[in-house]
Amino acid sequence: MPRGRPIHNAAASALWAAAAFAASVHAQATTDPCAAMAAAQAWITGASSTVHILTGQEVIDCYSSFSIDAATRKAQVDVLKRSFELYPYADVAKSSASPYYASNVDIIALLDAAASNDALNTEFAFQNQIINNLNSLYDAHVAYSPSCFSVATLMQPFILGANHTDGKPPTIYVKSSIVNAAFFTSASSAVATKLGNAISAYFGDVTQYIGLAVTSINGSPPVDFLQKIADSQGFSKNPQSRFNRVVARPSYVQGAHLIDAGSYVISSAITADMAKSVVYELAGPSGTLNVTAPWGGFAIAATSFTGRDSYYQAFCASSGAATPATPGGTTAKVGSLLPSIKSPVPNQHILKRPVDVTKIVRNYNFHIDSVNSRIDTALSAKDLGIVSKAIDLNTVKPLVSDEVSAFYMLDDTTGVWLWSSISPTTSTGTFESLLSTIPAGLTALEKAGATKLIIDTQGNGGGFMCISAATLQYLFNDGIKMLNYDMRLSASASAILKNADISAALSEASGRLSLVGDIPITSGAKSPLDNPQTITRGGVQGTYTDKFYLDCSDGAKGLAALPTLTKGWSTNAIFLLSDGTCGSACGMFTRAARDQFKVKSFVVGGSQGTVFQPTAFEGGNVINFTEIAVTTQQIVKLASIDTTNLPLMPTKLFPLPVDGQIPTWDSYSQYSTVGLGYPAEWVPENADALLSVTDPSDRVAIWLAAAAAAGNPTNSGKAPSPTGTSGPSATGTTTPKSAAVRSSGSSAVLVQVLLVVAAAAWFI
Repeated sequence: MPRGRPIHNAAASALWAAAAFAASVHAQATTDPCAAMAAAQAWITGASSTVHILTGQEVIDCYSSFSIDAATRKAQVDVLKRSFELYPYADVAKSSASPYYASNVDIIALLDAAASNDALNTEFAFQNQIINNLNSLYDAHVAYSPSCFSVATLMQPFILGANHTDGKPPTIYVKSSIVNAAFFTSASSAVATKLGNAISAYFGDVTQYIGLAVTSINGSPPVDFLQKIADSQGFSKNPQSRFNRVVARPSYVQGAHLIDAGSYVISSAITADMAKSVVYELAGPSGTLNVTAPWGGFAIAATSFTGRDSYYQAFCASSGAATPATPGGTTAKVGSLLPSIKSPVPNQHILKRPVDVTKIVRNYNFHIDSVNSRIDTALSAKDLGIVSKAIDLNTVKPLVSDEVSAFYMLDDTTGVWLWSSISPTTSTGTFESLLSTIPAGLTALEKAGATKLIIDTQGNGGGFMCISAATLQYLFNDGIKMLNYDMRLSASASAILKNADISAALSEASGRLSLVGDIPITSGAKSPLDNPQTITRGGVQGTYTDKFYLDCSDGAKGLAALPTLTKGWSTNAIFLLSDGTCGSACGMFTRAARDQFKVKSFVVGGSQGTVFQPTAFEGGNVINFTEIAVTTQQIVKLASIDTTNLPLMPTKLFPLPVDGQIPTWDSYSQYSTVGLGYPAEWVPENADALLSVTDPSDRVAIWLAAAAAAGNPTNSGKAPSPTGTSGPSATGTTTPKSAAVRSSGSSAVLVQVLLVVAAAAWFI
């Protein structure tokens, strides 16, 4: 029997498992525990012609071979705890209850417990415990990825689908083979083809199982099993949106429509359970089938290795001195520190150049010139590439598209904007290219006759907040406040941010932030730090900055140079579509559109057959751990802060290298009807309706259901005023409802009010 192939005979399963276990024990006793990993990587890179697909046991053997002592655990946790001095939800997570999301997570206590737990005597066990602790925050902005355990990827043979009927939890079925996932089909490289063929051979022919219902997984009801997996992965405070991530869903990757297999069946977050096979009970045509499937996968890394020792040196050992090098010497200015940091992993959250208005206009004109003649011809021929009857969306050319957006006519009157991300996904994508595609696409839909607009944000994890603000401004032509923000001021953060040098750097913001009282922050003006607020959250009395807005005025120059929509859509003719994974800048866009302009929202999928929230992780302004350590070390040195009795944020890097980040800002919706003044991320606001869609991975079916739910709204072409006061324009005054776009877009420098407030934070 081929290694790794699923089998469905119970007796054979037991025999196979015993043989595999015996072979594993023998291998561990006689070989290097990372030899299999080295062989797998050598095959992928072409250094060896011998095919080697990793088993779960082989990965676990390697990962578990590195011991850890108490001192290293404590040092690792110490850096992480000090970083969490900036975490905005450290207090509220300790004790939150209805009507908000419930939580009783004391993250600092959990980290301390991991540091003192001698049972966590390998790096793998210890780091996985840290990951589990952080995942319990259910915040996708919190990331912690140890480089030592990020080399292998393991998978199961099936893509699992969720079949929905009205008002009931879904039934789970085998939708397809894993080799049909976007993971393989989105890459055209020879390596992807090579790997796909090998994985297919490893698992054998699974087509015989496609379409069969899954009645249990490892003895548990399949929905319960998958929900437990989803919950362990963190991501969002809403369990139904978490569930949608572990089953098949539609994916739009660099212009192609693909199947996202889900975060359960393809994972680089390796756990000890993956050493064991998974047992699926399937409802076959002639009775129940018990299919036992081992985990199988591969290792891809930029650095080659031959065994345990060289693996550890390449991926697990600290890359340098515990104390970061000093950028710029002792004369460096605080405001210039962050841009000079050389992080091990480039941080796409920071943009250090002005917006190129000429490029925005040029990109827009390119789209419009190419689409105008096509639309004129299509209108006369009554052929707009309407997708309502399309079997494969890849056969329909969108009116306008780029790597993250595509604009289609669903039928004669319904336009659809598929918006999969708000940041570039390729090296050629830019802020300007994304910003120019949106008005071009909306203009094309308007010209094509769309009287209602569906904005599909399934899987959109966010990106540049100022593109969100620009889009709201372009659609609604009103003063857009988006959300407002504050920052948690621990004793350490207060000491650093209140230093005179840091306060002086804040004046460099030059109007990039505005306080809630609509006071623009300019040189010598009031700062969010000047009026700290004492707030009790989670039973803890904490100190927070005054609330402030982001001013995205520079990007308005680009949009102001573009034609506005001729008529546009009224707020009751725009509909938001989500699977609950619309997060960060996408979540802020959705909440602002719903709260300010009362735009309706639909959701699809879920695990309970009930409506749920369309948004996730709406905090923002992330900063990676390396930036925190390097910047704190420099500020302490330059500002001569007395650290004798101050816990401070870290001035040293992790002893065990980690790539990760945390958010630093709370966000608030000033128009919310629920939990006004409470962090938006913690306020559940369900969508207006759960769509009735049998297969939530069928994007066309989802669009048709959304169009049916939308009905036939009256479109006056004018967005009515939102409830409440209009927000400030770029100059702090009220923007007239009839004015052209003036006060949104993307700021060339947004003040990062955390460690170095003069840094340019674009990505929320």
